[in-house]
Amino acid sequence: MSGQPVRILTRRHRVFPAKIRAENDGSVLEIDAVERCWTEVGQGGAAKFVYRVRSGSRRFFLREDGRRNGVAVMRLMQ
Repeated sequence: MSGQPVRILTRRHRVFPAKIRAENDGSVLEIDAVERCWTEVGQGGAAKFVYRVRSGSRRFFLREDGRRNGVAVMRLMQ
């Protein structure tokens, strides 16, 4: 399943996503909790920050490219 591009609008503690906006339709989603976070290192040593987040009863993965500040890809958990 491919992801939907989103922009991180605000952060908690300057790190964790708190509010995101979908790039395709402009909808805004408040993040209730970051349940887990980790870093993946890709080719060339580029870091990607991954967050498992909850908004209401829905859970998502957010994958943020460390070089593209504030832009992430959101994928609904199965």
